[in-house]
Formats: sequence, C-alpha cells, structure tokens
Amino acid sequence: MKIRTLFAMPERIENEIRLMKETRASIRSIAEKTTPEIHCAPGSCSTSPRKLENLVIKITELDGRISEYEMGLAEIRLQISSCISHLEDTRKSMILELRYLRDMSFTEIANEMHYSQRHIYRLHEDALNELEEKLPEVDAMLN
Repeated sequence: MKIRTLFAMPERIENEIRLMKETRASIRSIAEKTTPEIHCAPGSCSTSPRKLENLVIKITELDGRISEYEMGLAEIRLQISSCISHLEDTRKSMILELRYLRDMSFTEIANEMHYSQRHIYRLHEDALNELEEKLPEVDAMLN
C-alpha cells in the first residue's frame, strides 16, 4: 500500500462514520415517533409494530457497522503512527502526527509550531516523500 493512500484513509473512514451516525440519528428520530400500537380502522390496519421493529433492526445494524469502522480506523491510525516513527526529523514527525493522528488543519499546525503555513506544507511534502523512499521497509512493517 502506498504511504499517501494509507494516510488518506482516516479522513475517508471518518466521513463514512459521520454519515452512518447521521443516518442512525435520523432513523432513531423516526423510531421515537413511531408508536408500537396497532391502529385498525375499518378496511385498513397499520403495522407500526413491524415498522418499529424494522427501524430498531436498522439502528442495531448501523451500530455494528459503526463499531467495525471505528476499530478499523484505530488500526489504521496505529499503522500511520508506526510509519511516522521511521522519520528522523522530529519536525516532520510532529507535522504528520498533528495532521493525521490529531486531525489538525495545516493552519492550526503552523500556529502550533510557529512556522508559516507554506513551510508546513513543504515539510509535510518532504515527510511523505521521505516515507515513500523508505516504502520497502515501511511496507514490510505493515504486512
């Protein structure tokens, strides 16, 4: 796996988790409004117990998927942390750690480290290039 691909994965997974949590919240809202009673009117019967049951099943399934994604995200972050440890320059390590493990923006990193944003971009790119040069070592470590 390419270093840049690995480092991009947390953001994509976090977005998927966020979407699943939003979906779960929407379903939960619908479920809270659904009454478990059966209402029968002449000629028609509401099957809200089945609807409520289906909503609860969907929520439970989403909870399971969210947990799986969160565990996968934790594993990927461990791999990223392990990759970062191969850098000798502590500034580069710090930038990658702040960016990919603490989800900080480049502006926040520049402020934190008292560098210009342009310099942070340069060091970030150098760090990724350095890790790509060490790819055989890092790739073997990940497998």
